Amino acid sequence: MEEMYPCYIESIYLFKRLHDRGMAEGLMKSYGNTEIDADMYYELSYESIGSVFTDSNNFYNQEEEIETWVFMDPLLDEFCVLCQSYELEHTVSPDENPYRDKFENIIRSGLSFGSYDYDFDWKLLPTDRGRNRILLFMGPEFAFASEVPCGLMDIYDGLEYCVKHLRTEILGKNENILALPPPAEDRKEAA
Repeated sequence: MEEMYPCYIESIYLFKRLHDRGMAEGLMKSYGNTEIDADMYYELSYESIGSVFTDSNNFYNQEEEIETWVFMDPLLDEFCVLCQSYELEHTVSPDENPYRDKFENIIRSGLSFGSYDYDFDWKLLPTDRGRNRILLFMGPEFAFASEVPCGLMDIYDGLEYCVKHLRTEILGKNENILALPPPAEDRKEAA
């Protein structure tokens, strides 16, 4: 009997998550007839990092040994435009915008890994230079690249959720959306 390595189940889980989002088609063409093993799992994980957001780029700085991923998407652009409209309509600053705060928490949660050799940032304000984007920096000791695609999918799901709420609030389009629960500290005070 062959030993079941965790990478077998994790590969199936990753394919399932990608399939549910409609992103597995291209990867299936590349890996459809490949035997599942640890090498294939890490290669699949690495390839799927770039498949979650519409426009993903990565750069490797050989001198510093740092890999930089840049994630951009039209939905992210729409989120930022809707946030600006919300801020104008409610006369609040970007720091006071609850939607920006919620999405920043979603980014932090999605990019929280068990490794120490990484960092991330986001550019979601009109004062930031360049296009709206999420940045991930991985150093040579980062050992959790296989967790990055699922974290990015969680971020994208959160982005879709925030955009639907903002559309409803700004444009008045009701898309059968449930209200976000209050933060934990608010629930404690209410009890």
